[in-house]
Formats: sequence, C-alpha cells, structure tokens
Amino acid sequence: MNYLLFFFCLFNLPLAMAEQASVPARTALATAVESNLGTILAHNQKLFSALLGTDQKAVETSARELIALSKSHGALLKKHKITTTPLEKISAANPKAKNLEHYSAFLPPVVEMVKTQSVAKTYNVFYCPMIQKSWIQDISKHAAIRNVFAQEMLECGEQQTKFM
Repeated sequence: MNYLLFFFCLFNLPLAMAEQASVPARTALATAVESNLGTILAHNQKLFSALLGTDQKAVETSARELIALSKSHGALLKKHKITTTPLEKISAANPKAKNLEHYSAFLPPVVEMVKTQSVAKTYNVFYCPMIQKSWIQDISKHAAIRNVFAQEMLECGEQQTKFM
C-alpha cells in the first residue's frame, strides 16, 4: 500500500502545485504582535516536532505548553479565530493517529494567519495533496518537507509559501 501512496503523491504533486492558489501579500504587524505570534509558532513547532516522533507523552506535554502560552495571548488568538480546544484533546493515552487528528483540527486558522500576517519568515505553509492537509513548518529547523500527517511518506507534499 505504501507504494501506491508514494506513486499517488509523486504523480499528483505537479497537479496540486498547478491548482495552488496564489498567496496574498502578508499584512505588516506591530513588532510586539509579530513577536507574540512568533512565540506561539515556536511552541507549535515544538508540538510539530514531537508529533514527528513516537513519544506521545512528549506530544501531550508540548500541547499543554502551547495551550498555556495561548491563554496569555487570548485576545490575539481570538482576533485570528485560533482556538486551542482541539489541542486540549491531545493525550499521551491516545494513539498517535488520534493526536494527529486533534492537531489537524487546530491548524486551519493558524495556517491562514501564517499566509496572511507578517510573522517570522522561517515559518512556512506546506500541503500534501494526497491527504489534503496543510501544516506549518519552520524551515530553519526542517528544510526538507516533513509531512507530519503521512509519516510513511515523510517528504510527500509541497511548500506553499516561501517567505524566507
């Protein structure tokens, strides 16, 4: 089955790239706001990295840290329609697939924020056409594609934004 997924990804990636919508120019932010969003994205990157691994306790810990940080920036997250409710369902007791499902539910408004707001340039949006999911990746930490949602094909996907 992995071979089928690989070939699907390989042959559909050019099609997905052709269909990709153009990303609008990002809105400039006040330095303090950009810094706060950058801190939130750094904690998201920590959770992303934990999800690439196998230790679900580390995943839960990273999710809890992101939730705690987000509470101190509630108004900022509310403005961007970001809610940590899906992250609250992440648990070391869950199978990895379930934690990835909760993480996936958290990401759409964060992805939109990265596409439209002037946050740290190392954070970019990636997309996998096979699973039709987007994620945010710090390209200074992971330059190659790291598909957190289809780890059996870790490099399947495309970088949708190039802010660096």
